[in-house]
Amino acid sequence: MLLDGSVYEGENDGTWLDTCDGRDWRAIDGALQRIGKQRAALDAEEAGWLVRAARVQIWRELGFVSLIDYLERRCDYAPRTARDRIRVAFELEGLPGLTAALATGQLGFSSVKELVRVVTPEHEAEWLDKARGKTCFEIQKLVAGRKKGSRPSDAPDPDLEARTVRFEDILPTTIARLREVRAKVQAERGERLSDDALLSMLCGMFLDGAPAAEGSGRAKYQVAVTVCVKCKGCSSRSGA
Repeated sequence: MLLDGSVYEGENDGTWLDTCDGRDWRAIDGALQRIGKQRAALDAEEAGWLVRAARVQIWRELGFVSLIDYLERRCDYAPRTARDRIRVAFELEGLPGLTAALATGQLGFSSVKELVRVVTPEHEAEWLDKARGKTCFEIQKLVAGRKKGSRPSDAPDPDLEARTVRFEDILPTTIARLREVRAKVQAERGERLSDDALLSMLCGMFLDGAPAAEGSGRAKYQVAVTVCVKCKGCSSRSGA
């Protein structure tokens, strides 16, 4: 029976009794593991097709705006999920070991998604060995503080470890403006803007002296040209 009270059409056909009578926990465990491996294999297969879809720009043939729009409508993926799927698919192209681990169910998609942030072909085998038998949460902690190309034995860099920051006494109008900024930048870039990228951009606009932050109308960079009255020669100086 489904959550809304309706009956799943295959619920009463008795097929599920072939592998589990509802009382054998071993059969239940085996079935769930089998499903998990099948799902991982499908994720690996999908990754290959996503790369092909991107290269032929399949969304243009079907009248969609982008590959993300295509995945939203064809595969029911949320935009963020679609972006993650595309990113992982392209990363796996050069990582045959991770691809095989996903295809055989040794690693799930969530774990692979974390690993591709740091794994490169040179150290792929080391990361696979380190990730063996670990949960997704443990792998998240394993890659934290490491950059692309790092080895599992490298010490984590505290500056690369993401942190959660809370702001207090923020007015709804300010939150609305922040969302508007994010939406505008995402539209211009054609990709999702993370919280870190958004804050970094806003800080950079102020600290680097961008016109929007200064409010003075002065250009971010200026060039001064000096012309010699006698020889008509000129020189230039530039600065912020």
